[in-house]
Amino acid sequence: MIVVACCWWAASVERSRAADNWRICGALTAAALIDGNTYARKTAVKWLSKYAPEDSAVSLLLSALDDPESEVRWWAAVHLSRLAPRTPGLVPVLVSALNGSWCSSARISWDYGLTGAGEAAEALGHLGAQGSIAVP
Repeated sequence: MIVVACCWWAASVERSRAADNWRICGALTAAALIDGNTYARKTAVKWLSKYAPEDSAVSLLLSALDDPESEVRWWAAVHLSRLAPRTPGLVPVLVSALNGSWCSSARISWDYGLTGAGEAAEALGHLGAQGSIAVP
């Protein structure tokens, strides 16, 4: 939760300090993803692509594809489908996410009925022909 609160704070300050705050936020998110407990890693990977610069986010998301926790891998693959869709190995992770039981976010689930499987299906769509091999 500290990561999300810090990122919200970074977004709320005036532009003159925003770059430094984003750098701090990105560093906190990266630290949580690398060294955090399961909950911290899930939260960090979910928000990483929003708060970290794209190049560092991609690097961290690539390493998260090997995380022992399935939801961390699933979120990493969802974000990589947008940021680096040619990443090898996304399809098997996203197919696993299609079959998993997880909630992308309470608001999205409540407002649109979109579960984690819906996020995975949308991510497979970002992969174009590469993602079509997931279709039975």
